[in-house]
Amino acid sequence: AAAAPAEKVGWQSFAQQGASTGGGFMQQGAGTAQAFMTDPNFDFQKEGEAYKASGAQTQSSFGALGREKAAEAAPAAEGAKARGGWMPF
Repeated sequence: AAAAPAEKVGWQSFAQQGASTGGGFMQQGAGTAQAFMTDPNFDFQKEGEAYKASGAQTQSSFGALGREKAAEAAPAAEGAKARGGWMPF
């Protein structure tokens, strides 16, 4: 039995990741606003660290998509002169 072909990473994957990231930040922002308004011991430092962690996760998620895209383009670009940038041409 042949293995299933690997799913190609296109702009849709980036759009889906962006929508997911946006939804996560929206929920985080709503939670922060609620805590700010209702928690007498609201900790700006703690909230800032949570946002830094979310940002790092976002960077990691988009970075993984970019690495998949680069790996997908690598076999096609063998022998071609490397020009840098995000486009494989």
